[in-house]
Amino acid sequence: MIWLYFMTGMRVSEGLALTLKNGKLNVYHNLFLKSKKEYEIHSYTKTSNGKRKLSFDADTVRFLKNWKRDQARHGVKKFVISYDDTPMIRSTVNRIVKICQVGRCTGDRC
Repeated sequence: MIWLYFMTGMRVSEGLALTLKNGKLNVYHNLFLKSKKEYEIHSYTKTSNGKRKLSFDADTVRFLKNWKRDQARHGVKKFVISYDDTPMIRSTVNRIVKICQVGRCTGDRC
């Protein structure tokens, strides 16, 4: 997840709303999260220039393919950044970033 944010420069709410359609990631949405089960996907980004199609290097493509395969084994179909087919909560993203900042993150954990 950290890799994806780093490589794309997405805002957290844009990343949480990401879906994979036809093998492509498009940043066209923003997530407004009230709770894990109560959320809205807005069809806009913070700025009009925020709507974009993403291009990836070979490492990121490999990472995303492996991630989507792992998600499929756990029944995750909708969100790219999810472990249970609901959007990840922003505080979870913040916790993961803090773990990575103190060096406790290795390999595919981030």
